[in-house]
Amino acid sequence: MAAILKPQVLKDDGMENKSGLQIQVDGNVFPPSSNATALDSGIILSLVNNTFEIGTPLGNGIRIKEAAHGTFFTFVTAFLSSYENSSVGLAGKWNGNMDDDFTLPNGTVLPINMNDSEIFHNFGEACEFISSYYTQSIDLS
Repeated sequence: MAAILKPQVLKDDGMENKSGLQIQVDGNVFPPSSNATALDSGIILSLVNNTFEIGTPLGNGIRIKEAAHGTFFTFVTAFLSSYENSSVGLAGKWNGNMDDDFTLPNGTVLPINMNDSEIFHNFGEACEFISSYYTQSIDLS
């Protein structure tokens, strides 16, 4: 049995005279609450202690913590071991070798000892999506 999931859209509204995180599920704004919400796809969404959590039926997940009044977010990801060696982008390259975590979309590996500004400008901005929203289908079979 296979399920197709589309990750939720996360948008920082701090740049529009607002503060916080806007989450869209299937094109509709989702108001996070402390009560866990199960979607038809089996994805669980919850908000506890300023930490937004997305969980999948197989145990993959992401935690997004808001800080500094919605101007800074930290991301923690958890994936099944079968996804090892297949992650790229802002979550890093998960292969047990920290030295290549900052691998650009073109395959260039940046040094692990960059300062925060260099990480943001040389790595983070290079991984930016050009379109305003990103969706990807994932086969969970």
